[in-house]
Amino acid sequence: MHGRRTKVTDLFSDSRLHCPIDFQDKLETGVKNGDCLLACFATLLECMSRGVISPDPMHKAAAGMRTTVTEYIKAKWSEVPSLNMSMCVSEIMAMAHDVPDERKNKRPWVQRSDQGLGAYSKRCNSVYCCDAEMLMFSNMMFEKGINIVFRAWKWRPNSKSSELVSFTPDLSYFRMHNVDEVYVIDLEHSGANDGRSAHYKLIEGGALAGLLEVEQQRPSAPQPKKKRRLIKISHAG
Repeated sequence: MHGRRTKVTDLFSDSRLHCPIDFQDKLETGVKNGDCLLACFATLLECMSRGVISPDPMHKAAAGMRTTVTEYIKAKWSEVPSLNMSMCVSEIMAMAHDVPDERKNKRPWVQRSDQGLGAYSKRCNSVYCCDAEMLMFSNMMFEKGINIVFRAWKWRPNSKSSELVSFTPDLSYFRMHNVDEVYVIDLEHSGANDGRSAHYKLIEGGALAGLLEVEQQRPSAPQPKKKRRLIKISHAG
């Protein structure tokens, strides 16, 4: 497994430990249909497993990741996740997605868990993924013995800077489960919170420092028909 691990106790002392150096090295997956966070999930797993990223288009991998994550959420619907023991999965998803912007003139989810699952199942292919899915993805990986925490940075265009806004899951749950080290994944969030203009990018830092590199193709290899999967960018405005 590639990627630097960071001690949980060190993160409690310094939340910016191993943070991106200048926040200019970030990767645009090219996926902007509400699957951008899921594309980041797929990409980080590829980085950690292969140590490099293929140049292929990302949309199919992001769609596959949506299926994986939503099926996991539905399977755990009535359970309390190990990495957020303050509420059950159904409550977490209702707080994230049973909101006016995502109802599309439909009625609010009902309070009964089984009926809420029915409502979620009808909409899970179109919800805009957010920190609730970060939590469930991390919980899924935790069950596989891979401890991942997302460190989210909000891009502030007026000041041309990135502000640390959250850790997901909360670090206290890793300490509760006697986890000594975690893979810290730095994410940039831009646009309106929980809105359709929101967008996620991976930032080169934390566990992925030195790993966000697109694999070079042989000169004779055919070029992808679509946009290159990941492009290093910097903010110009």
